[in-house]
Order: sequence, then C-alpha cells, then structure tokens
Amino acid sequence: MSKFLAISTITTAMVSAADRPVIAVMSHPYNATHEYMAASYVKYIESGGGRTLRVPFTANSTQVEEIYKQTSGLLLMGGSATLPQAARDLYSLKLKGDSNGSFYPMWGTCLGFEWINQLVSEDDSIIDSKFNAENISLALDFEDDIEDSRVMPEGGVQTDLAGNYEITMNMHAHGVATEDWLANEHLTDTFNLISTNDDLDGKNFVSTIESKSADKAIYATQWHPEKNNFEYGAVDNDQAYLSTSHSAEAVRLSFELAAFFVGEARKSDHVFKGDLKLAINERTGVLEETSFEERYVFLK
Repeated sequence: MSKFLAISTITTAMVSAADRPVIAVMSHPYNATHEYMAASYVKYIESGGGRTLRVPFTANSTQVEEIYKQTSGLLLMGGSATLPQAARDLYSLKLKGDSNGSFYPMWGTCLGFEWINQLVSEDDSIIDSKFNAENISLALDFEDDIEDSRVMPEGGVQTDLAGNYEITMNMHAHGVATEDWLANEHLTDTFNLISTNDDLDGKNFVSTIESKSADKAIYATQWHPEKNNFEYGAVDNDQAYLSTSHSAEAVRLSFELAAFFVGEARKSDHVFKGDLKLAINERTGVLEETSFEERYVFLK
C-alpha cells in the first residue's frame, strides 16, 4: 500500500468515526424476560445522524465500562423506572472521563431529566410526585440563564420555536419544583436554568437545564422533543390520544435538538469498534402499545 493510500485510509477511518457517532440509550424493564426501548428515541437519534447502542437496565459495571468506551454520548429516555445502578455507574465514568479531558455528552428526557437531577443533586428526593402535567404541550418560559445557552441560544431558531409555540410535549406527574431546584447548590453550581413552566394547577417546575461548562456537556428536558416527529399515539380509531404537536414548527424543533445533541457526540474521541450490537440489530421484535407508538423489545 502506498504512503498516500495508507494516510487516506487512516483519515477516512477517523472521519467515519466522527461522522457516525453511536449514542448509548438505556432500556427499561418491560416484564420478567424483556426490556424495552421506545422506538421514537432510536429514530430521533437517527434523524440527527447518529446510531444507538442499548445499555441494559441491569448492566453490570464491566458491561457499562465497555459501553462507555465504545459510545460517544448517553441519552436517558423517558418512561417509568427507578434510577438503576447502571445509570449511576455511567455517570461516574463520565465524570472521571471529564476530569481526564475526555468528552462524553449526556442528555435526559422526562424520566431521564429526573434521573440527571437526582444524580447531580445527590438527593433522590429532589423529585416531586405531585405535578399535573400529563398530556399537555407548552411554550417554554425562558429564564435569565438563556443568554449563555448552547442548546437554546438566545435569538436562535430553537429558542424562537420553543418560546413562541406550544410544542414542548409534557407527560409527567413527577418533576423538580423550581424552588427546590434553586435551593440545591449541586444543581445551581452545575447547571444553568434555561426554562421553567407551570403545570395545569399553576405549580412551577423546571423544564430545561444545561451544564454551565460546555466541556461537561449535560442537557436535560422535562419535555419530549422526540415525540413531535415520531409519536402520534394513535388508538384503534386512528385518533391521537396525545396532545403532541406535529406542526412544521414542532417538527423543526425536534430535528434541531436531535442535530444539536448528535453534533455534540461528534466531538467525542470514543470509537465504536463494532463488536457490540447496535440497538437496531439487537432487538428481538417490535411491540406496539399505546404508551409509546412502538417499543423495541430485548431479552434480558
């Protein structure tokens, strides 16, 4: 092989790894024999140019470490499950990597947002279970920290869309009360408070946060950007039971946020070797249910 071809091959491999980031997504318990991952999260990441690799809910420390090494970021999805040890282990590896100069972005949606707040606050009780925010789409109420935001840049298209249209879909009875969030120094030292919202009873909750440090790269939304593009919630009569918006503005917001997070993952130096199965290849079937339009199911 000529020197030119060798250099070309190496360069192509490096570009390919950067342009094809693999995002770790944790699956949730489904029954005694299976776990699941909402298909909308896989599609969401794919819409930004990434691929997904499943983190088993019950993954041990050895599995978690290998997944961390071979993925370029982590997304914690919405659902209904308690914070598992595997998520705590991944977060610890991320913090260790951050201190050593590695870059590993992290995103939490709904339940994932709540897990991130529990992890960073070091207080599982930070989560309040008395919110009335099921099946509503809202425009974000931005806070002063938006002037430093990367995910919602002041004057940017994401901010215009999320702030002026009722397109951020909420499906939660749990959350973090703004007053509790502001009282926790671990949270206020780590994050900028980007937006809050009121639930149907007027109770204020934190809706968007991001790490103060760009190098730490943690982003979380109590609302669901993936639903705008990939969840219709159709029941037997084909009537949507979710208030999810599929307007041009809602679809654009979903795409912009997916592209942003996958763009963050492209900065990672972690390389997928191909000896672990991607979620799309590992799945053992597609389960259709009303809580999510599609779920990929996996043997435990």
